[in-house]
Amino acid sequence: MKKYIISLFAVVLALASCVKDDEFLKEEYFYSSDATYFTSEANIIQSLNACYRHVEYLMVGQSHGQHSWMLQGMGLDTFASTNSGAEWAVNWPAINVGNGTTRHWYAELYKTISQCNNTIWYIDHNDVTYSTPTRKAELKAEATFIKAFAYRCLAAMFGNVPVIKERIFEPKYDYVPNTRQEVWEYEYEILKEAREALPTASRLTGTVTKAAADAYLAEVCLALGKFDEAIEAANRVINKQDGDYQIMRTRFGSRASEATDRYGNSLDAPKGAYWDLFREGGNQDPESGNKEAIWTLQYNYGTWSTGGGGDSWSKIRSNVLEAAWTSGLIVGNQATFVHDKKMYYKYGDNIACFAEGKIASTKVEPLDEDGKKVAESGKPASAEKYVASAVGRYLANIAQDSLGARVTYAGQVCVPTRYMWDKNRGDAFNLWKDETDFRGSETMIQRNWFTVGGTRFLDEKKAMYERQAAGLYTLTAADTMNTFIPRLWKFSDDKHPNGDNKAYNQEYYMIRVPEVYLLLAEAYLAKNDKAQAAAAINQVRSRAGAKDCSPSEVNIDYILDERARELFGEEHRWVTLNRLSCNPNCTYISDCYPVQDDVTSNTLYARTRKYGYGYENDANNSAGRREARTDGYGAWYSNITPHNYQFPIPTQVHDSNTGYDYPQNPGY
Repeated sequence: MKKYIISLFAVVLALASCVKDDEFLKEEYFYSSDATYFTSEANIIQSLNACYRHVEYLMVGQSHGQHSWMLQGMGLDTFASTNSGAEWAVNWPAINVGNGTTRHWYAELYKTISQCNNTIWYIDHNDVTYSTPTRKAELKAEATFIKAFAYRCLAAMFGNVPVIKERIFEPKYDYVPNTRQEVWEYEYEILKEAREALPTASRLTGTVTKAAADAYLAEVCLALGKFDEAIEAANRVINKQDGDYQIMRTRFGSRASEATDRYGNSLDAPKGAYWDLFREGGNQDPESGNKEAIWTLQYNYGTWSTGGGGDSWSKIRSNVLEAAWTSGLIVGNQATFVHDKKMYYKYGDNIACFAEGKIASTKVEPLDEDGKKVAESGKPASAEKYVASAVGRYLANIAQDSLGARVTYAGQVCVPTRYMWDKNRGDAFNLWKDETDFRGSETMIQRNWFTVGGTRFLDEKKAMYERQAAGLYTLTAADTMNTFIPRLWKFSDDKHPNGDNKAYNQEYYMIRVPEVYLLLAEAYLAKNDKAQAAAAINQVRSRAGAKDCSPSEVNIDYILDERARELFGEEHRWVTLNRLSCNPNCTYISDCYPVQDDVTSNTLYARTRKYGYGYENDANNSAGRREARTDGYGAWYSNITPHNYQFPIPTQVHDSNTGYDYPQNPGY
């Protein structure tokens, strides 16, 4: 055997010696191209997955920061940034052609379009065998829908942008922008195309269906003045032509057996179904029995420790949706937390308790599960030592409330405006005049934080300012920094998997059925059929246990208010208010917003001026960036201007588009 091996080696060596040097050294190239790689259904789906990934990156990729909250309307009428110096907070003039946030959205939306056009090209040109006769058309329709979503966002944020219908193979430097109207028309065209081929049930959890296409079709038809078509598209969803979608009115999901919330408030149906929508444990997916979710963005639930449910912009192995809305102080690095119905502030390493109109220093030592001080035991602190209902939650030694809502690094990002939560602000500012509305109840919006004496924090704060006005008390720096917001239970939970708050995971809603009803109501309003509009609105209100609205109450402001009540933090508020601004197709809003231009006023501007966050703690008015309010509803108006209803075209676009002079949006 040994001799055989030696002989074989000698033969191979001899053959190798006969190969010419230039042949031996010749390099061989192995490559993959569009033609060689995208040749199977699995390959096509990989390309399509990248389209979905772009959407998820835009919407939740930086949810620990502010980029991911722009489409939902950060800085407008419903919520603002916790950073009082942010451009979209009180420094709107800082939004200019070099602004990084607006550039991010412009660039990433076009990357999304490019990926969709590439995927469609592979489907149209490559020889692929598909698993079903309809699969090819369905996959193409999914990519087409996502492209329509991108143009929907571009129209709302920037208005005049180029429509790129097909894959680009060579560098191009002479893009000619289309008008916002033309972008809407293209979105309308490709949504109709996608709708025809999309399935009524999702291919996979989180993929789009006919219902998603019709929801956006109803919206863009409103923008284009095609009101009858908007009604038809909305009704296809509502009447289940597009699949089994409906407003949930029965309890469902991971906690459907619980009769009350953590404080003993009733969760009886149908109202309790609204609470169920926002519980973790997969409640946003159809597998839980949820028939209301039309399109959701997916997290890898339960895999946070290995990166699932994470944040694309940072090394955060947790879903920071909850942390972004955590109740707390909104200045500096200070935060609040509550235990045993006592509210505390954390200033660095010191903890202070607010009581009787002043800040009184005190110390609170977190205890571990054995009742020992965390500093001594090194164990995680148990929230159960603070709140008996917080079973399975742990209190880390970081700034957070007693249920452990805040997680390391990812802090509070968003703050709701008082229009969104304050029940005592007068009719003009009060979303929650109807005390029966479950969505504004303490079950969903925890307003009643308490001082050490057991009194309501807001009552004590009011009394403190009254004593100061009467000359009986002098406000300290600490007193002026106690701006405190409610806890929003649609973005938070009191139980987390494995007792670890970093594992908070909730799929993100992009479209829910109630939004389709409210689009239907708007279409009927546009046709001056207020009875039908009220009927559509009342389908949404009845689930919440709210009183019916009457036809005489229906106008665009009522619909925008109802959208805020039902869809706060979910709806793409920038899209909604933009399409109702400076749009000649929307004459039905003239009774509320008669002036529509980029110099005097428009809907987005007027709503923000009326309801936008005032940043009361900014005592120095940040070098005159805002105007003092005169209506008694806060210290300052937002300094938004009418032209801010659209963002500027980034300077990089102008610099690179050398073959055509791309016009800038007015005011920039």
